[in-house]
This record gives sequence, structure tokens and C-alpha cells, in this order.
Amino acid sequence: MLRLHIPVENQLYPQVSGHNTRYTIRFLSLENENGAVPNRLLFELACFRSNHYERRYC
Repeated sequence: MLRLHIPVENQLYPQVSGHNTRYTIRFLSLENENGAVPNRLLFELACFRSNHYERRYC
């Protein structure tokens, strides 16, 4: 299971897809389908596995 924290002022939402060992996160604009997404984005990512918790800052 993944948990993402993205500051609300970015006006973005994550689209997550993946499998047991790999995943992809794509950020989309809340405004419209042609909204701008910054080249660099700070967000917090937490990965949960059975009996293990990892937290990373990306």
C-alpha cells in the first residue's frame, strides 16, 4: 500500500498504478486535462508492507 502527501497548493492529484514490486505515479492537474504540472515536485511517499513501514521524501 502507498500513501502520498502532496501540498494542496500544487492543485495536483496522483494517478497510481502498479504491482507487488513496481509502481508508477503520474501527477495530473485538478484544473483541467491541459493543466500545467511542474517539472520538479516535492512530495512525501510512504510504503507499507506486511510488518514493515518505509517513509521517503521525494
